[in-house]
Amino acid sequence: CNCSEWSTIRSTATSTLASLALVIQQNKDNEIKKQMQEQQKKLKSSLMQQKEQLNTRKTEIVQNELNPMLYKIQQLQIQINEEEKEIALFRLERNDQSKKIAVFIGKTGHGKSTLINRLYGDKSEDADQGPCETSDSAESCTQSLQKVNCGNLCVIDCPGLADSGGAD
Repeated sequence: CNCSEWSTIRSTATSTLASLALVIQQNKDNEIKKQMQEQQKKLKSSLMQQKEQLNTRKTEIVQNELNPMLYKIQQLQIQINEEEKEIALFRLERNDQSKKIAVFIGKTGHGKSTLINRLYGDKSEDADQGPCETSDSAESCTQSLQKVNCGNLCVIDCPGLADSGGAD
């Protein structure tokens, strides 16, 4: 072999090695790309599962916690509006400086209406002849505010606390 042949062989070998190195590098790059794509797929899948779990939890919260609270808020707003209407009925009494207002509050069946009937002047044995309805049991008779005027005294009979009818 002469020098020119060696030079050609060497040049060819170098070129072949460079080509092989390029192919190896491209294979490595392709493998890295595949690995990255697989990792991206796994990550995307994991994120989708987390998103589904969060949406499920969100739905549970809305159904189990938020809707009942919104319903309760609506019911309380209705009750407040009704009570404001009832309070408006006492405008004359509130504006009269000589008039005193007494509000009777207590548990159902503990004698609020009976006492008001006595203050009104009811002399009957059971105090059931006055303006307030009474009963001889612990059942509620008063379902809304009742106003009874006794001279310079305005007495308000309220539904009983812990009333089974829900008027409290």
